[in-house]
Amino acid sequence: MNCMIGEIGDIIKDNKHKDDSEKMTFALIPFLDDSNYLQTLAPGGEARRAPTFDREVIDRVLKTFDKLGENEEEKRMLRQQLAKFQAKEGFFGSLAAKFDVVTMPPISW
Repeated sequence: MNCMIGEIGDIIKDNKHKDDSEKMTFALIPFLDDSNYLQTLAPGGEARRAPTFDREVIDRVLKTFDKLGENEEEKRMLRQQLAKFQAKEGFFGSLAAKFDVVTMPPISW
C-alpha cells in the first residue's frame, strides 16, 4: 500500500493530472473501509459508505488510473492492486493489517 501510494504520488506530483490525487487518495485510505468506522454517522447524521463500494469514487479512481498508466500493462497492474486492496487479499487481509488499519496513519499502514 505504501509503495502504491508513494508511486502514485511520485507520478502525480509533476503530472498534469495532479488534481486527481485527492479523489484517488480517498479510495486508498484503509481506515475509511473499517466496519467500526462505517457504523458511526458522518457529519450531518448521514450513514457512511465505504469508498470501495462507492461507485462514484471507484469510477474516479479508474479514470485516474487510465490517465496515469503509461500503457495498458501499467493500467492493468494498478487495477489488480486496487482489487487486492478492496478484497483484502494477501497482506491486506491479515490479522495484523486489520488491527493496524485502525491504529496507524494510512501512509504508515
